[in-house]
Amino acid sequence: MPWLFIVIGALMVLFAAVVSPRKWWRTTSAWRYRDPDANEPSSAGFAAWQAGTAVAGVVLVGLGVWLNVSTSGSISGKPVTRPAVDLVAQKLGTSAEVLVSLDRNGQPNMARFDLHKFLDERIYHHMTEVNHQDYRAAHLALDSSSQGNGAHLFTVEAAGGVRYCLTVRTTGDPALAGKPSYSGGRPIMDAVVVPVSTAVTDGACT
Repeated sequence: MPWLFIVIGALMVLFAAVVSPRKWWRTTSAWRYRDPDANEPSSAGFAAWQAGTAVAGVVLVGLGVWLNVSTSGSISGKPVTRPAVDLVAQKLGTSAEVLVSLDRNGQPNMARFDLHKFLDERIYHHMTEVNHQDYRAAHLALDSSSQGNGAHLFTVEAAGGVRYCLTVRTTGDPALAGKPSYSGGRPIMDAVVVPVSTAVTDGACT
């Protein structure tokens, strides 16, 4: 639809620039009058018609361009997808805080520590934000995920079936945040902070 506005607008501008208003009036309107010469618009009237047609055409072209940018993020109308995935990686930040239970000694129960699941949920949350607020035409979706050797790999599919690999790597040892939740006078929950780094590459994760 945006391209329709652009094409029609461009044709109107071209029409106003090339076609003689007087000849156009003679061809399309003069036949309605018994005395066309007496009813022919003035030169100022023809000039106003020509200018109005050109202005309307420019407005339609501008509207088409604006619709392309607002719906896809680009003038061409092709959805912008890579910056959308980059933004998801940026939103993840440089650390992950995962809530874990504490044992009677106040130490984290690392047996229940699942960083990959946490990252999976956070990426889904950030993709939803990006899809609804920042890049509405990107249509990001989590295609698959895997982990190994300290790396968490997430294949993100975007509009047009384009895929990207979002890689999250741990860059340090987990540490307690030191902000426990208490019950019955003893700490039962705290956040484990894990430093991470992110990278986005073209193509699905392998």
